[in-house]
Amino acid sequence: MNENPRKIKAVEALPDFNLKISFDTGDRLVDMKTFNLLGIFRKLVKDEALFNTVHLEDGLVTWDGGLMLENNDLYYHGVSIERKETAKLKKVLQKLISAN
Repeated sequence: MNENPRKIKAVEALPDFNLKISFDTGDRLVDMKTFNLLGIFRKLVKDEALFNTVHLEDGLVTWDGGLMLENNDLYYHGVSIERKETAKLKKVLQKLISAN
């Protein structure tokens, strides 16, 4: 495990194999379809029922069957939810401006 792992306060499965993870530094959205999953972890983005079993166990993102991912990997692969919402808003505004 990396030094100084990011602390996770909560995790939530979202549609389309996304995770909302509340880190001690803020919320991040992780698109698990773009995560480089190997071996048995590939099941996570093929089996929605398994994916939705996500929970915290000893501060680690865990799924049924003992599948766990490193906190820092999830943090750096994720996107700040605030940044993602700002990008969506910018696209909507651009469409509105170009329509006028």
